[in-house]
Amino acid sequence: MSLDLTTTNIKNNIRPWVNDTLRQDLFRLKELIPKELGMPLKEISFQSNVPESILNEIADGKTLISDSTIYRFYKFFFKVVDQAALGIRHEWIRLKFLKEKLEKDGEINNSIEASLEGSSVLRKIYLETRLHPVKEKQIVSRYGDDGRIALEVLESYELIKFNSSTEVYKLTNRSISKNPALLKKLMIDCVSMGVNVDKLWGIGDNTCFYGMEWVSQESFEKILNIMDKAKNEIRMCLEEDNGERNIPLIALGAIDKFKSRTLED
Repeated sequence: MSLDLTTTNIKNNIRPWVNDTLRQDLFRLKELIPKELGMPLKEISFQSNVPESILNEIADGKTLISDSTIYRFYKFFFKVVDQAALGIRHEWIRLKFLKEKLEKDGEINNSIEASLEGSSVLRKIYLETRLHPVKEKQIVSRYGDDGRIALEVLESYELIKFNSSTEVYKLTNRSISKNPALLKKLMIDCVSMGVNVDKLWGIGDNTCFYGMEWVSQESFEKILNIMDKAKNEIRMCLEEDNGERNIPLIALGAIDKFKSRTLED
């Protein structure tokens, strides 16, 4: 499945004990970080690719923890902690949760994420190859030498593969998870590359909307849940699609609290 439905904001309310367990394990990790490496949280943030500010909120008990954060934290945690000293809850996280997240969101690779986050050309070619094979000549005509370099980088990461008989680059089966910062950039690129403005004048080919409004906390949580349910329904629709797949679909969605400025700002 090449359509990315990474779920970065789903809270782990089904098993709330995970929030407490991760907080305890964060303190456990802090004790394991050698002092010569400097600040423990900074090192944990670097190794797990979870922002230090989020780790601080977790340590202070000020935030519920998203699936994405749990995934990244425990992929690092199990590399450095002696699993013989862990209990049944950790076994559930390792054998069930991490396995399911790998199947859903793809593997965690910080190097690939950093490369994609840092290059708009790399991201755009990555997105294009999710749905279409591409030729080097086409890419170079659009992006110049940067396009040729990007193809080589994506191929070295095994995200695309060159077919010598057809002389095209096609996507591979390798799937990677996307951290929130990368996901936001990919969504912006998708809008720029994929939303057909001319088709918005008609009906039946695409749809777009945006909304900005002051709402209550109750309404905000309801709308957030509506979006999460929509993502799950879209995923299910893709999994059950047995028809002729000849439409290059993109689907985007975001619900958030707008960073409004006060008059004093």
